[in-house]
Amino acid sequence: MATHLKIWTPDLISELQTAFTGGLLIQDNVIIVHEALHHFKNHKRRRRRDMMLKLDMKKAYDMVDWECLETMLKKYGFDDRWCRWVSSCIRTINFSILFNGEATEEFNPSRGIRQGDPLSPFLFILMSNSLTFLIDKAVSQNQLKGIRLNARCPILTHCLFADDTVIFGKADLQEAEKILDLIREYGTITGQEVNINKSSVFFSANVPEVDKAAIIGHIGFASSNCHTKYLGVPMEWGNSKKETFQFLIQRMEKMGEAWKSLLLSHGGKEVLLKAVIQAIPSYIMYLFNLPVNLTKKMDSLLTNFFWSGSMQKSTMHWCRKEIPCAPKAGGIGILKLQRF
Repeated sequence: MATHLKIWTPDLISELQTAFTGGLLIQDNVIIVHEALHHFKNHKRRRRRDMMLKLDMKKAYDMVDWECLETMLKKYGFDDRWCRWVSSCIRTINFSILFNGEATEEFNPSRGIRQGDPLSPFLFILMSNSLTFLIDKAVSQNQLKGIRLNARCPILTHCLFADDTVIFGKADLQEAEKILDLIREYGTITGQEVNINKSSVFFSANVPEVDKAAIIGHIGFASSNCHTKYLGVPMEWGNSKKETFQFLIQRMEKMGEAWKSLLLSHGGKEVLLKAVIQAIPSYIMYLFNLPVNLTKKMDSLLTNFFWSGSMQKSTMHWCRKEIPCAPKAGGIGILKLQRF
């Protein structure tokens, strides 16, 4: 069922939903959001004042309303037999909780879809597409303005990656109230609920502090800070790129320290370096050109781990520095990250 449904999702889902649809990548959303934030910072003298709301949904999969999902499938035009199959998949579920090591009696849930089920992601994005319908309707009725990065750019209202939602709009109370109304209506229809404590709002540089305080007080979201991330990537730059991406170094060091006590051969270390540690910065490197001094530090950590088993400890290298980074034909094949 998941394989068949996957074929149809690109035709049914808005292109603003980049999760689980062919031809679209998670990095697309990150680039859009960073371009919008760059636009916010570098247009201080513009008359137009913009904002961006980053929403966090509470227990997104667990809160899916079954009746809403079945109604959406029928509206999309799925056959009644298919809708019955989907209904039997999501409604015939039993749960049991381990309490003090003993399983309690089984019970049936009244909503939600299972994480890990290959069918669940496609059902979720079909249901969440209703938010796109609501926003598009508000834009067509001139109730929501969205933002425009330049005169030739289309209106940007929102972008989605599964339940990670970003909404763009004009920074005034009227538009903020309309966005709240859309979120409430979406929640009433689908059962989704916004986590106020984890949601945040970003403003363009020309928005007065008085207006910022009024909007934040009205919607209840926290103002953005430099530690906020979107899809695993920092949303705001610090004083330098090196400081911004320092979390990559910390993540690599933490993983290396967890393996330090293991008695690994050089072959085992090679597998861990290539399969796990070098994959940590690759997602960020797909989007941004990391500073040379940062990649040199990462290369140093990898080399230390290979020869000493610890990223913090440097020891004797038993071959020339170039050999570990040379291809497998004459070396070990550990990538130099700057070259990569």
